[in-house]
Amino acid sequence: MDEDDFLVTADISSLYTNIENSLTLKYVFQQFQRFLDKNRQDRILLKILQVLLYANDFIFAGKNFLQLMGSSMGLSCSPSLANIFLLHFDNRAMNSFRIKPKNYFRFSDGIFFRFRGSREELLEYEMFLNNLIPNITLSFTKILVKADFLDVSVFKFVSKNRPICTLLTKVFFKDTDTHALLYNSSYHPYHTFSSIVFSQLLRFKRLSSFKSDFELSSRISL
Repeated sequence: MDEDDFLVTADISSLYTNIENSLTLKYVFQQFQRFLDKNRQDRILLKILQVLLYANDFIFAGKNFLQLMGSSMGLSCSPSLANIFLLHFDNRAMNSFRIKPKNYFRFSDGIFFRFRGSREELLEYEMFLNNLIPNITLSFTKILVKADFLDVSVFKFVSKNRPICTLLTKVFFKDTDTHALLYNSSYHPYHTFSSIVFSQLLRFKRLSSFKSDFELSSRISL
C-alpha cells in the first residue's frame, strides 16, 4: 500500500433507531427473493416484522409512546435488520465514488477502510456517504499512521529489509477497559475460568502481528 493512504474509521450515529421501516421491509423481501427457501414462510415473517417495526410501544417518564421509526435497541433481530438495510449503502460506498476505498469493512455501525487521495477528497467522500440514505450519518476519524477499529489497532509498517508499506495489527484496549470479564468469586464451573484465559490469549495471538505486542497485551489484560 502507499504510505500516504489514509486509514479511516467511521461510526454510524444511532443506527437502529434511524433505519426507515418501509425500506427495511422492502430490503428484507428482496433478500427473501434472492435466497429462496420453499420451507420458509416469507409472507408470515414479513407480517411479523411489520408488527415489530410499527407497533413497538414503550413507557417513559410515566407516559406511553409509540416508536414511529427504526428498530428497537433490544430486539433480537435488530442487528440483522440493520445489516440488511445497509447492504445497498455498502455497495454504493465501495463502488459509486470516483475514488474507491480499499479494504472496506463494516461491522454493525462501525466502518474501516483505507483511502488513497487528498484530505479534501476524503472530506468529499464523507459528504457523499452522508447523503446516500436519509438519517444515516457518519462521523469520520482520519489517521495516517494507526487506526483503532473494534478491538484491533491497524497500523502501517515498513520493514528495513523490504521497503514496502504493509498493514499490520495488534490488540486495542479502550481507556475504559477494566479487563474484568468474570469475578473469581463467581459460581461458574472451574473450567470456565481457564477457558476465558485461553480464549483471550488466543485472541491476542491472532490479532498481534508481532510477538512483542502479543506479550504486552497478555501482561496488560491477564
